[in-house]
Amino acid sequence: MKVLAYEFYFHDPRKGIQFAGIFPERRKDPKRVSRGSIKKLGKRLVGNGLDSRELFFNKIMFDSNAGRIIRSKASWQ
Repeated sequence: MKVLAYEFYFHDPRKGIQFAGIFPERRKDPKRVSRGSIKKLGKRLVGNGLDSRELFFNKIMFDSNAGRIIRSKASWQ
């Protein structure tokens, strides 16, 4: 089964771009999904002390049957 997920990264002033983690999209109603709501998910990974302008994400598809990520063209947001 293919699942929409978000791959999160943040900018660290000393280390540069850092991987934060992946969150699967679980909301059934696509009207509830917004850029702001996705960033709130990402803040859970890195903590509230991070400026939201330093956090960005890429939409990916995760194939749960194969256990792998299906990459699309990067669409950093």
